[in-house]
Amino acid sequence: MKTILIVDDEARFRVIFGQILERRGFHVITANDALQAHQILKETPKVDLVLLDINMPEIHGDILYEVMQSFHYKSRVIVCSVLPVEEQSRIIPDAVDYYDKSEDFLTLLQKIEMVFGKETFDKKILIIDDDAHIRSLYRKFLMRAGYFPIDVGDHPETFRFLRKQIQNIDLILLDIAMPNISGLEYFNMIREEYPQARVMVTSVFTEDQQRTFIRNADDYFDKSGSHKVLLEKVKCLLN
Repeated sequence: MKTILIVDDEARFRVIFGQILERRGFHVITANDALQAHQILKETPKVDLVLLDINMPEIHGDILYEVMQSFHYKSRVIVCSVLPVEEQSRIIPDAVDYYDKSEDFLTLLQKIEMVFGKETFDKKILIIDDDAHIRSLYRKFLMRAGYFPIDVGDHPETFRFLRKQIQNIDLILLDIAMPNISGLEYFNMIREEYPQARVMVTSVFTEDQQRTFIRNADDYFDKSGSHKVLLEKVKCLLN
């Protein structure tokens, strides 16, 4: 099991991202400042990767990085900061990668994926649905089934996310009737910009009605059906 140390004074980042990584099978240790992180590095036999913030109280991340080099710690470092990536690389020039916290968590996961290899990560499934309850249900049972779900609502930022990340998504679960942007609009954009993407339409409409609204999807799921049926369809598309 790979060990990742998160060094960040922001509790939200430590907790949320720590949970995401633990679900992916990593052993996660967290430190809220550089002194605590230094002690952990001294006492832990092997830390495979450090996610290192820069602006922390008292001792900044770049100072901790210099200490790590002096003590010959072998841990690889991804810098994680609110600073632009260019500024991060100027402050800590020899890190293996850099992450701007204004980006989504998937971007950081991809950078970790590059460090450890793709075999450490599950298939990524993007859920586009305006119903937060549905997204939460799908996320829970897909995660239990061993997939890596990402859920988003129907707002303009979703288009930006799709254009940036669609090539890294293995399957999209797409609702039809949404109040802001229709599933058909998303589907047309996906097919135009990344025709290889696999899309399953999910809706309260029957599957025959779904085919009328959105033709040529990879599969269709009636939300009145069971989660078992949906998982079987997901499995068939991802195998």
